[in-house]
Amino acid sequence: MKEEYLFAEPLATTTRGDMFRMLEAFLIKHELGWERLVGVCTDGASSMAGCRSGFKAFVKDVAQHVSFAYCMIHRHALAMKTLPPGLREVLSDVVKIGNHIRESATNSRIFKAMCEEMGANFTVPILHTEERWLLRGKVLNRVIQLREEIALFLERGCTEKENQLHENMQDELFMMKVAYLADLFAEVNSLKLSLQGNLPMLHMACDKVAAFRRKIHLHQRRVQDGYMTTFPEMMTLLDAMPDSECLFHKAISTHLLAISEAIEHYFA
Repeated sequence: MKEEYLFAEPLATTTRGDMFRMLEAFLIKHELGWERLVGVCTDGASSMAGCRSGFKAFVKDVAQHVSFAYCMIHRHALAMKTLPPGLREVLSDVVKIGNHIRESATNSRIFKAMCEEMGANFTVPILHTEERWLLRGKVLNRVIQLREEIALFLERGCTEKENQLHENMQDELFMMKVAYLADLFAEVNSLKLSLQGNLPMLHMACDKVAAFRRKIHLHQRRVQDGYMTTFPEMMTLLDAMPDSECLFHKAISTHLLAISEAIEHYFA
């Protein structure tokens, strides 16, 4: 089997009809019949997957034999958005920290000079946006690695926002949650990267997602029994804090169970 790029054209609008007409015009121009189209994979947006007025409906009108599939990476991304409020707030605060440092040239220069003076391995946090979801784990890891430098930088601030973010960086529970999310998203990113590339077989992709769900279920059972060794960043943080223990293992267990159920829902 050989994989080749078909075509790419800019859309003047993103209406369902325009997308279909552009594809139809291409097929007519190159004398390709609809009978040669076997399957279509979309990102699941309503404009694409709508069975009554979406792109799918237009295709089905001319080629009823075509089967539609929903991109596995997007399905997995939706399943991983099951963050409870407490962890969602932690992730939001981490993003605020990075954006605050990088939102002005002055802040960036001061923070870079501070990191160089303290001998840090990095001199800038990673910018996070929703479009760059694969970087989420790296964003969290970078904050952990630059914890002391970030706390010192925020300590010099005089605004309420900076004071709140500084308190977070000094709070053990907050940093434990950051470490947990860093470990979790590191595994998520590893799976997503393995689902990309040339010619990923559907059955192989399904096996990888199923294996990930079994791993999450195993993590959940171990956490329920009090074992946290499956989260290396969090264990490193705990080891550096004498007489410390994970203060939110029940929340972790509940979150992992929710992820497992969400994966089962989206891949049923």
